[in-house]
Amino acid sequence: MVDLFRNTYPKLRECKLKGCPQNLEKGSFHKADELEHASRINLDMMYTARELLNLLRAKTFEGHSGCWFEDNGIRYEVRVDIRRVDK
Repeated sequence: MVDLFRNTYPKLRECKLKGCPQNLEKGSFHKADELEHASRINLDMMYTARELLNLLRAKTFEGHSGCWFEDNGIRYEVRVDIRRVDK
């Protein structure tokens, strides 16, 4: 991390970082007014484990609301903590 900072910060200060084009077909984009709906977990919908984990992962940021679902009229927020485990 320190090496990355040392190598990148001077370029950042001089505005000499090159952008990398992104493949928009490999991700999704949501405007702020769409996030509430996109953050809802439908308890009666079929998700693959990957789809559900990706939804949760996309909304798990400190200081921001997570995904949510309603059950019996009560709203719950869900977050996920995923860590790599080296063997």
